[in-house]
Amino acid sequence: MGNGSEDVVEGSPVAVTTDGKLVAVLRAPSPNPFTTETSIEFDVPNHVGPVALAVYNARGQRVRELASGSIDRGRHTVRWDGTTMGGERVPAGVYFLRLETGTEVRTQKALLVR
Repeated sequence: MGNGSEDVVEGSPVAVTTDGKLVAVLRAPSPNPFTTETSIEFDVPNHVGPVALAVYNARGQRVRELASGSIDRGRHTVRWDGTTMGGERVPAGVYFLRLETGTEVRTQKALLVR
């Protein structure tokens, strides 16, 4: 273990608790605000069950699923191009990224500007 706040898992630093348990982390998208595409980093802890990362609009409607299913522990990066599941461009506005990993849920805001 590192200093109690990071550990290296398959070459990626991930957040851990002081007792060594990996925790779910959803980092702020970059760039944010964005005009065409943003990159989203998230850490998957040791857990049993599926992982889901999705984008929701301000009304709480799911706009796009970015990752789902069984995902290896460690740090992962996905990109969102500001489109829906059907490939349509979404309007400018605030969107919410929601990461679910078993019993943990994390959220971040993304601002799309045109």
